[in-house]
Amino acid sequence: LAHSIALREAWRSTSNVFPFGGNASRCDASEPQLVAASGSSYSSALWFRFEGAAGDRMPSTRPSRRACGTQYAGWLDGRHPDAGDGPVIRTVYFASYWPGGSLRRHNDGSQSVQVCSCSYDGGASTTRLYRLPVVQYCDSAYCGTNDPLPPFPPPPPPSPLPPPPRPQSPPPPSPSPPPPHPPPSPPSVPPPPSVPPSSPPTPLPPPLPPGAFCHSECP
Repeated sequence: LAHSIALREAWRSTSNVFPFGGNASRCDASEPQLVAASGSSYSSALWFRFEGAAGDRMPSTRPSRRACGTQYAGWLDGRHPDAGDGPVIRTVYFASYWPGGSLRRHNDGSQSVQVCSCSYDGGASTTRLYRLPVVQYCDSAYCGTNDPLPPFPPPPPPSPLPPPPRPQSPPPPSPSPPPPHPPPSPPSVPPPPSVPPSSPPTPLPPPLPPGAFCHSECP
């Protein structure tokens, strides 16, 4: 956790919807927002996490209009990895709306981000971490939520079994066997080939410290 920055602002929450005429102009491209100090792409960006009134993760569905204290609310397209999995690349979309409330565009200035999931308490809880670049436009900001993660989609139904084979007619009787021949001489057996020495086994990665489930490429 020491290698990630906590985003705790209450205005980032998807449940924080500003009324018309309210202050919905937060922007993660300018100070004093902490994301403004990040890089321009996920490869150079800083690691962030959501805490407290901001929520505990990014939403994976599009927030409503004027949510998260901004005009263009950023949400994560795709599922989060499980704790201990390697980092994955996801896309954050920033939705914009017409003044009447209908969706204007699905995306205004999308960003590729890196996502990790770690547990630092033996699996009792999971911390979601994000490499968030600076947003491209104002007023755009990354949203947080406390809503539970959506369930995984059910597995596809099993394929139907093939029909049973059709019965076949019995084969014709085999012809009479030819007269026996004298047994052939046993072939000479070559000596067994020499076996080269086996290479030493690949060493296993070092075990995680007790109570930690976090990939080595995650903070």
